[in-house]
Amino acid sequence: MKRLLSLVMAAAFAASLGTSAFATDSMKGDSMKSSMSMKMKCPKGKSYVKGYKKKDGTMVKGYCR
Repeated sequence: MKRLLSLVMAAAFAASLGTSAFATDSMKGDSMKSSMSMKMKCPKGKSYVKGYKKKDGTMVKGYCR
């Protein structure tokens, strides 16, 4: 009986770890979607240039041109 209870507790613990990892990943996706939609809002007549990395390693954020 003690062995069965330990097995059930271990399974419940493993399931809870998997659920929290999934929730964290889905939240990251939501924040990425919102940041992606914001970058495309440029004034009329301007176009969005995606961020990039220079040869010297400097990161340049996206901007409207």
